[in-house]
Amino acid sequence: MLRLLIVIGALSIVINAGAKEYHFKDYPAQPYSNRALKKLDYNSHPDSIILKDKLELLIGRKANFSGKYILAAFGCGTACQVITIVDVDTGKIAMPVSSSDGSCYLKDSSLLIINPYISKTYDEDLPDWAFTYYYIFEGGHLKLLHQTKEPFNGECQTS
Repeated sequence: MLRLLIVIGALSIVINAGAKEYHFKDYPAQPYSNRALKKLDYNSHPDSIILKDKLELLIGRKANFSGKYILAAFGCGTACQVITIVDVDTGKIAMPVSSSDGSCYLKDSSLLIINPYISKTYDEDLPDWAFTYYYIFEGGHLKLLHQTKEPFNGECQTS
């Protein structure tokens, strides 16, 4: 019996060791830009012209993500959003990832959470494909930090 308790305790430590919490404050962005987007560089992404009408609505907006970027989500079908990130200074467009249940971010952090509440959306019927993804936005690209079935438990700006 003692041996069984030791094994269970060791497994618990291993399982919990993989669990990590991600906080926006741990991924600070460059100083926040107060400039508004003046133009878009449609040559910076091959699919940007498809969303031209929607992207034009971003002109005049100020950065809301990672210091100098505008993050917006545009619908691409049922439970589908194209996450679009536009550099306020250059107008360069990135569409690095899609979402099925929104995104979560802050203007002064480089952390981006995709599908932050998906496990709450589906409750016990969570599909095998459904994850919450944690990314860091660096050098104009997203780098996957972690994926989990656990929902994000914090406050943020959502799209």
